[in-house]
Amino acid sequence: MVTKIGLKRAVLGGLLLVVGLLLATPAQATTWMMVQQGHPLSYFKGTQTPAATWTDVGFTENQDWTAAATGFGIGYGDGDDATVLSDMSGGYLTVYVRSHFTMGSEASSVTSLELEAIFDDGFVAYLNGTEIARSNVPSGPLQASDAASGGHEASDGAQTFVVSPSLLVQGDNVFSVEVHNASLGSSDLSFIPTLRGYDTPPVDADITRGPFVQQVDRYTALVVWETDQPAVSTVIHGPTEAMTLTEEDTNPKTHHVVQLTGLVPASWHHYQVQSAQVPSPMGRFHTEVNMADPYRIGVYGDTRSGHQDHADVMAGIEPYEPMLALITGDLVATGSDSAQWDTFFDIEAAFARDVPLFPSLGNHEGEGTLYIDIFELPDNAPTAERFYSEKYATTLVISLDQYVSDIDAQSPQVAWLEQTLQDAAQDPDVRLILVELHSGPYDSGSHGSSMSARNDLVPLFEQYGVDIVFSGHDHHYERGTVNGVKYVVTGGGGAPTYGVSGDWWSEVYEQIHHYCILDIHGPKLDFTAYRVDGSVLDSFTLGDALSECSAPVDCEQRTAGTCEPGEIGEWQCIEGACIWNCYAEPPVDPPDGGVGGSGADSDGGVGGGASGGAGGLPASGGDDGGCGCRVGPPTGIFAAVWLLVAGLAWRLRRARRSRRS
Repeated sequence: MVTKIGLKRAVLGGLLLVVGLLLATPAQATTWMMVQQGHPLSYFKGTQTPAATWTDVGFTENQDWTAAATGFGIGYGDGDDATVLSDMSGGYLTVYVRSHFTMGSEASSVTSLELEAIFDDGFVAYLNGTEIARSNVPSGPLQASDAASGGHEASDGAQTFVVSPSLLVQGDNVFSVEVHNASLGSSDLSFIPTLRGYDTPPVDADITRGPFVQQVDRYTALVVWETDQPAVSTVIHGPTEAMTLTEEDTNPKTHHVVQLTGLVPASWHHYQVQSAQVPSPMGRFHTEVNMADPYRIGVYGDTRSGHQDHADVMAGIEPYEPMLALITGDLVATGSDSAQWDTFFDIEAAFARDVPLFPSLGNHEGEGTLYIDIFELPDNAPTAERFYSEKYATTLVISLDQYVSDIDAQSPQVAWLEQTLQDAAQDPDVRLILVELHSGPYDSGSHGSSMSARNDLVPLFEQYGVDIVFSGHDHHYERGTVNGVKYVVTGGGGAPTYGVSGDWWSEVYEQIHHYCILDIHGPKLDFTAYRVDGSVLDSFTLGDALSECSAPVDCEQRTAGTCEPGEIGEWQCIEGACIWNCYAEPPVDPPDGGVGGSGADSDGGVGGGASGGAGGLPASGGDDGGCGCRVGPPTGIFAAVWLLVAGLAWRLRRARRSRRS
């Protein structure tokens, strides 16, 4: 229960947030995104050349034009095509595309306009009927039968073109492009544009690492990235790809950390970093699910120096879309080498952009100085970020450090671990406890078992009912059970594999690159380890024999839990366990359109909606003219009230989490 003092502080914090908003000077630099990946379009197959007016705003698209809500990129064969032209190869050389966007009064504020194009093989682009860019095609007017001047791959990188902002108009605008293939039988074609405008052009900085998400919970998330020179930290975001919200830190820096607040629980959220000349790709993460919803965790380790094998592991785990991922250490071969961290994040770019990583320190991280600088991990232990805990729905994750922090019985880390496990034993929400560390207490590989972990940590694991202990260090897969605790060695994330012989505790073991997927629903955990070819290496289930209830009514005599401000709760019977489920209550008449939905995973699997879905917290925003632009902070009375509520909810949640951790 929140104390009166804590409540007063939270209210005061919310009021200060409102006052700060009302008194603050708006940020000087604003970026508008007119067209980008995913922007809806209409296209015309180039079996003939369309009318000369096809690039004009007022052109009427007849039945030969096909609307595609999936939008850019358009093409085939590259694997990056949201709108796929499956009949183009051998059928026609050229595709004609039109994409509308709306500008309000901000059209007159745009002083700099750029088009960035990723393409295969050549194109001509137009804005409101005027040509603005051309690459790898002949000069002059082109016909549908004209081929590109030669081959050009999307992987060759983007080209950027300066465009006159005077071409923008208030109201309807149309971006048009004709994309030409190099030959009729070409294996691929692609076009992905980014049309963006600035009132003040950003510093000429490049994003060198990231962005990636950290510490995603129900209402907040951290977005982290690096730039090659100091720049303002700017993130646009929102519950849809329109991304009408903005968080900004105007203090230029190279290591950027921006917290997104007031998010909708148990739902997908989109974001994009815009603090560099070229914005980042769009990311999409899922806020923490409701307690009664299913969710998924990925686990792997020892990615280190085997870059292609590391990439193969990521290609296997990415389609499962876990809500968070644990890494059992040795992320790189030399933790003091910044270039190796760049390579790690290059390989994990798409995954880390969407999935919060919770690693543990390995021996190859050395003193862990860069590790601590790069990641933004929970700070709820005596030594910040070297060891920590994170509660996600019904699971408590504990990450331990064996290389800088002591693990003997008198050490601060072990005292913290025992207190954390004691607190978990008293928390009815915690149904599963997962521990990750680099060198495991039961390991039959070439490094062998960590006897210090076995002597000093295992008694606590057994006493407090830890469910699974994950480790790496040896580059193989091994699973065993000792006194009711599962021990999984998962060091097959990319480093060269090691031989494994098995021992008295071993139940399954293999020298193989692999990854693990945990599907969790309340107290139940379905574990599957996969080889990189997709075949099943191992599987087991925990928590499938509970009998606390057969229906929610069986739980009503229990003490009800506590929900966050603005949420409602009820008992649900999940896999035989009484789960107090909190979820956000949808507003009756959402201001500014509101946001709702279950946040269900696209494949119908893990990812939300089992409890009815997340409700729609009101979304702040402004007049973006419908173009999916970045706009300034919300203004007026609604913004003040909303930020007061969001600030109060966030502070109360943090107060609870700090006590729980």
